[in-house]
Amino acid sequence: MRWLYALRFLLRHLKVVTSFPQVSLLESVVPQAKILSQMSKNKLDIHQSNWFTTITALDLDGQHLSKISHLEKLGNLQWASFSNNNLTRIEGLDSCLNLEELTLDGNCISSLEGISKLSKLTRLSVNNNHLSSLERNVFDSLVHLHYLSLENNRITSLVGLQKSYALVELYISNNYVSSNQEIYYLKGLNNLVILDMYGNLIVWKQDNYRLFVIFHIPSLKALDGVAVEPPEIETARDLFGGKLTTDMVVERLGHSDFSKMQELNWTASMIRTIDLMPPDQFKNISSVNLQNNNLTHFSGLIFLPNIKVLCLNYNHIESILPRSKPPNHLTNRQLLHQKVTSSGYGQQGASKASRYLDRSIDRLDF
Repeated sequence: MRWLYALRFLLRHLKVVTSFPQVSLLESVVPQAKILSQMSKNKLDIHQSNWFTTITALDLDGQHLSKISHLEKLGNLQWASFSNNNLTRIEGLDSCLNLEELTLDGNCISSLEGISKLSKLTRLSVNNNHLSSLERNVFDSLVHLHYLSLENNRITSLVGLQKSYALVELYISNNYVSSNQEIYYLKGLNNLVILDMYGNLIVWKQDNYRLFVIFHIPSLKALDGVAVEPPEIETARDLFGGKLTTDMVVERLGHSDFSKMQELNWTASMIRTIDLMPPDQFKNISSVNLQNNNLTHFSGLIFLPNIKVLCLNYNHIESILPRSKPPNHLTNRQLLHQKVTSSGYGQQGASKASRYLDRSIDRLDF
């Protein structure tokens, strides 16, 4: 049979040890293959009918392999490495359902399809390959995966990882992730402690990248090889806490096409400020409901040209624009205008904000 022929090649020089898995024990008298078994110190007898069930680890690094095959009988395989070969696909592992650790570094793999059936995987490494995306459903069944390394690929998005709830360590440095919005796919990973994104465009392209990541993934203890310190956590909260941003709208909608968006409804979310930039993207919004928040002003809305209904009940509105210390020369009437700008009382001329508010608003609730 084909599998027996293939494994005879692997077993030509076999070494059997008692512990599993210890990489330091992966020594071999020839470079063809190294196989470990925890079953016995004695050399494996391939004439026994169940000899293949004792194999728990397999190392086939650097063997110029173009395909993984003939492993159907290795049902007890728990550790496998196929690094530095010529593999283009992940295949031939469907029968290895007890596999816990898999290493495929240094190949030509462009897709992770083929691992979704390996539900017992705890560690997966696919560094230095040709991955450009993470398929949405591949990781859904890998409920025990706590270590994932995808460094030095061409990955542009983190979509596909949002249900990897067991992840503790994620290494995805030197890829092509460029947008802060990608971080939202990791927000639900409450066990994530280590994240390495060094070498991605997002690191130097996005303002306050580090604080943004720390704020949205509060479980992190280390980011890009640097420990997360308590002062950073506080600064991140001050900077991003309670701010309604374009990224947050994208996260809720699942896309960044706002052309058909006519209503913005964000109630009881502890919003303090509004920063929807650039405002032209939201030009078709006609109704805004921000009730039950912590707004003290609504300057972030004054550049939205088509608002007809604006509901701001149960906030702490003091002014249209953020309050500044009033100059000493203002009269009491002008000071009153600053406190209640919507009244128009004490105005000496149309400010930029009031000119925007001159357009017709059908309903304005405070």
